[in-house]
Amino acid sequence: LDSLSAGDTLIVRNGVYRGGLIASFNGTAEKPILIRGESLDAVIDSSRNGYDAIRLDHCSHVTVDRLTLRRANRAGLCIINCNHITVTGCRMANNGKWGILTGWVDDFRAEGNECYGAKDEHGIYHSNSGDRFVIRGNYLHDNAANGIHLNGDPELPGDGVMNYGVVENNIICRNGGSGGAGINMTHVHDVLVRNNLIWNNYAGGFTVYQDDTAPEHSSQRVVITGNTVWFKANDRNVVNIAPTSSKVVVAGNILSTSSNHATLEVNSDHLSTILSDWNIHWNADTTALVSIKERSQKLSSWVQTTGNDKHSKIANPLFTRPDSGDFNLAAGSPALDSGVPRAM
Repeated sequence: LDSLSAGDTLIVRNGVYRGGLIASFNGTAEKPILIRGESLDAVIDSSRNGYDAIRLDHCSHVTVDRLTLRRANRAGLCIINCNHITVTGCRMANNGKWGILTGWVDDFRAEGNECYGAKDEHGIYHSNSGDRFVIRGNYLHDNAANGIHLNGDPELPGDGVMNYGVVENNIICRNGGSGGAGINMTHVHDVLVRNNLIWNNYAGGFTVYQDDTAPEHSSQRVVITGNTVWFKANDRNVVNIAPTSSKVVVAGNILSTSSNHATLEVNSDHLSTILSDWNIHWNADTTALVSIKERSQKLSSWVQTTGNDKHSKIANPLFTRPDSGDFNLAAGSPALDSGVPRAM
């Protein structure tokens, strides 16, 4: 690692290598640095420094591909004070706190990774004011808290907001045993969350909120669309829009939950900026599909009060075999051809 410079490729042969590595190097847009495992049998194991299996610190234009990083005390892969970092096709297994952790990382991309077994917190934790991020096509399962957590961290240096992100096509299941949503968004602006599958999580589906009270740190302009959420049993509502959040769109989703929870929870103080429509809502208790300011109500009351969800349906989406993770729609499903029209 210490010998790498712009344009170099490091191939990690199959085998088990002791972790706890810290690297600082810089590629360029024209000459990136690539660290690639021969296969996922190239394993970085544990963390002799007591922290992470690998830490990239003050790096730029680096791709980490096809490595297994496991059993670190803290993160499998930690990325701090970096830019233009890509993580693809890796496996983060049974790490102490997080699968992937970032802090102050702009232009971050995580694609096609598997993160599971984080003992204390999240599969992927993108934090500390990191802008222009893409988290796509990852399989995040059996982590203690969130599958994905986005957190601008205003109490730390930086502007305290995560700007301009896409979170799409991820499969997120069996997370949240100690609490936390499939996708948690704290202090985010201009984020598109689409086409994710969240199933059998133990807590919530999506949350949009902030931890402090500064208006500039509130979560704003978040679009949640084309997602499928299915709970056999859960401890929170499916979509939770917290009091300070504004300009949130919830459209074209399948939102299915257990009988004692709502598919849509809106506690926003900016209710007129919340838009919701063309969704499939399903709950055995149809009298409590929506929760507004912590008061449950029928979907029809929500429609009448706000004008939202006029084109939405209350219906069992009829997945093929949801208990085994098959969320193809069965013949006759009310969700077929029921998404947001191409032209409104």
